[in-house]
Amino acid sequence: MPEEDTAGWMRRCILIGAARQSDRWISTLQAAALKSGQDVVLLDDIPTRSDFGDDSRIYLSREHRHFAPTENADRVVVLDGIDRFSGMGDIPEDHARIHLIEVSRQAVEALLWAKTDAIITTATADAARNGEPLVLLGLSVVPPRLEEFGDDPRDRRAIAAIAYLTGEAREAYWCPVHFIYYRQPLKASEVAVTLDMTGPPRALLRGPYLWAPIGRWKIVARFSIDVDGARQELQFRWGPPLKPTTLKTSAEKPGIYEVELEAEWDEIDGMEFTIALVHGCVSGELVFLGATVSSV
Repeated sequence: MPEEDTAGWMRRCILIGAARQSDRWISTLQAAALKSGQDVVLLDDIPTRSDFGDDSRIYLSREHRHFAPTENADRVVVLDGIDRFSGMGDIPEDHARIHLIEVSRQAVEALLWAKTDAIITTATADAARNGEPLVLLGLSVVPPRLEEFGDDPRDRRAIAAIAYLTGEAREAYWCPVHFIYYRQPLKASEVAVTLDMTGPPRALLRGPYLWAPIGRWKIVARFSIDVDGARQELQFRWGPPLKPTTLKTSAEKPGIYEVELEAEWDEIDGMEFTIALVHGCVSGELVFLGATVSSV
């Protein structure tokens, strides 16, 4: 028997892209649909058309791959609360880094799937929580209260790091702890990480691998370097991991420096910034002071 065509039949789709807030949003949307007499279906798998039949239903999912929208389907993406973090300080640093990468990937995939400006951000939802309800595909919706966000330093750093996806300025600050280091730093704090340059050619640091939407993105990274380190040739790389923009240069004098690079993302992918030592080094220290990323 031929396989049933599952593509292109849903006309109204709402994607819940903020995983931590999804249960609250789904309950709110189901209650709004019940009040208005509309039919809402929550998808936890990829359905076939015969499973439901009525194309006018509103379909909800936490996963964009579960939808089979028509070409001109109404698509709404809820990212309300994606920039709220709690409990990041209770898990290992590596696990917190991976969680932040996954949150960024989910948000970027949701934005790509949306194809429209129907994006419900935290700012949009906050305005509705304090004013007039949102109207989403004919549903009058008062956004649910969000889970409280934490006050741990890791929670605050995560909120700042993902601001390029949630703020109007499309800009974010990445503090040094979001990056990966080849060796254990000599010193490390929220604002500065001191690296021993001694050793063979290698990447001194790389990361943070948060995901970028399609477009052109710029990084401005700050670092200081001592007398011995300033003599060394450094390679800076920025962009999708397999298609970076590169720059080779030497500081020549000790001091504090900024390096600015731009790169194009033709498809969604991780963002990688690298500072690499081009030749072996017998002495030198580099202090990484973090970076700012922004849309160009």
